[in-house]
Amino acid sequence: MAEFKFVSPKISIWNNNVNLEVVKHNKFLDYARVPCGDFKCSDDPNVVCNNVTGTCECKQGFTGNGRVMCIEDEFMICHMMGDPHIVAFNKERTSILMPCQNILTKADIVSRAQPSANFLFIRITAIVAPAFFARFPAQVYITGLYIELYVRNDPEQLTMICNDNGCYDTQSNQQFVNYFGPSGNLNFTVTTNSNNQQILKVPFYEVEVRFRGEDGSVAITFPPSAQFDVEPALCNIHTDPIDVNEQFGAGLGYSSYDNYILFLNQANVALPNLEPDPICQKIRVGCQPNTREAIAVNACSVFYTDRAFSECFYNYRNKNDTQIMMDYEGCREEECDGITTPSICTVVGNSGCQLSQPFATGSCP
Repeated sequence: MAEFKFVSPKISIWNNNVNLEVVKHNKFLDYARVPCGDFKCSDDPNVVCNNVTGTCECKQGFTGNGRVMCIEDEFMICHMMGDPHIVAFNKERTSILMPCQNILTKADIVSRAQPSANFLFIRITAIVAPAFFARFPAQVYITGLYIELYVRNDPEQLTMICNDNGCYDTQSNQQFVNYFGPSGNLNFTVTTNSNNQQILKVPFYEVEVRFRGEDGSVAITFPPSAQFDVEPALCNIHTDPIDVNEQFGAGLGYSSYDNYILFLNQANVALPNLEPDPICQKIRVGCQPNTREAIAVNACSVFYTDRAFSECFYNYRNKNDTQIMMDYEGCREEECDGITTPSICTVVGNSGCQLSQPFATGSCP
């Protein structure tokens, strides 16, 4: 039986035995860790360095991001890094714009080895924070993941946080260090590889999740037997507005792709038990009816998506992300109530920042 090792989640862990064991079993590490242009590639054997472009690439027959993870084409992968920009399971692209916790995926996983077995439920939520020295308010990064796992009909549920310090159980505050073993009826492993990625695997269900704090990178891989939740999640759904609008009802029209992406962010802010920020909880509620929400998003997205204005206004607000969130929510409240944004127009006018396009229901000075 593998054992838990208690470690405070605020203390970084570097366990030589753990890392030596990983190296011993992976003969490709020396090759994979050589620089590739300005980067280092994932330690997957199916990754190559393109010496012409100086980029890490997946070998033919594999898919993903060469710096994070590559996996066989038959599997589904959602990956992201940096700002963060997301490539969803269907290879469509989206982004996280607001420093709220965003739900990345919810799914039931069918075991292909034993289809009659109970499904594995998994929900993964990104813990998102403003970037230091950000140039505009939408510049955020992922600092960790909430991962909820349980086998359907099993009363034991595992909720862990994975961050720079590894993965630990949020209930018992016990750290998983080079962990191989069961938790109830759930068998999983937690390891750290040579690229400093925290890796959670559930072999029976062919699930793998990776996180690396230094670049906020995430990879989530599911087998083709995954059944996605009907509720939205950033990795799950199409970023084609026409497809998604059918899910949310008629009348949701967005004037730009950026506005639509912002709408996806709002739809995926985590439930209150995971999202402690009251402003984020308020944003999640949105307008009623949904057609009014479309107007509000179109009107107020300038705080995040109009680059010239947002940089200027961000400096005017002393680079205070909370204040920008309050401005955005104040704008949405006015738009949701059908008011022509009188107070937010006053704030914008006082800032001296120029809008490249007016608010949807009115123009600001």
